[in-house]
Amino acid sequence: MANIKLFDEGFPVKSSVPVFGKFIRLWKSVLSKYVESIGLNSAQPPILGHLVMEPDLTQKELAERLNVTQASITMTVNRMEKAGLIIKTTDEKDSRKVRMKMTEKAFRLFIKVDWVLEEFDKMFFNGFTEEEKNLFLDLIRKGGLNLEGEMKRLGR
Repeated sequence: MANIKLFDEGFPVKSSVPVFGKFIRLWKSVLSKYVESIGLNSAQPPILGHLVMEPDLTQKELAERLNVTQASITMTVNRMEKAGLIIKTTDEKDSRKVRMKMTEKAFRLFIKVDWVLEEFDKMFFNGFTEEEKNLFLDLIRKGGLNLEGEMKRLGR
């Protein structure tokens, strides 16, 4: 039993916590490598995705969309501005608000993000049947809804 690893068949798993903990760490690490291959870090594609769908978001609005605190994205947004990916402008109606837009450079990178995510999915779902892939995604969505509900119940 000493050589059996968490993802080996036959490992006696009685809780989602160790399996998902390891899964999430591996998933994030590998995905980060894919995203880094086009010059972004793993926190940047979701920010770009929201700015593509909703240009001119404030940092507060962006944090709400990402379900994180403003403080947690401040450093990433500032780095993106320095890297020429985001332009910040003062809101014309409320000078206390700063709005963010993607630059042309960011749009070009965002197009590459689609390709990278497609390649990541090909690697991740290698060996899955279409039915297994769909079942996996459905179960993750279902669990995600449970987690979102619990977050609301807990007050976040």
